[in-house]
Amino acid sequence: MSKTQDKKLQRRIEQAEFLWERAQVKAASAQSVLDYMVEQFNKFKEELTPEQITSTEEQIALRQKEIEEFIMGEKTEYEKRLGIVK
Repeated sequence: MSKTQDKKLQRRIEQAEFLWERAQVKAASAQSVLDYMVEQFNKFKEELTPEQITSTEEQIALRQKEIEEFIMGEKTEYEKRLGIVK
């Protein structure tokens, strides 16, 4: 490889690493907020109606799934940027 090609490859790798790290921070932040909300929900659960509990638990599961889908999608994008998968 020429020096130019090496530099382009290195920049592509650095950009992929940066975007992957940023996605991980974003997911960790969202997970932290969700964990806090679950903690508060569990703390005051006895004050809620059964319908409210069911609805809240569904929302928690939905948000957890969204976080997981986000991070897995970002991982796939990271691998594409590195040329690991197509």
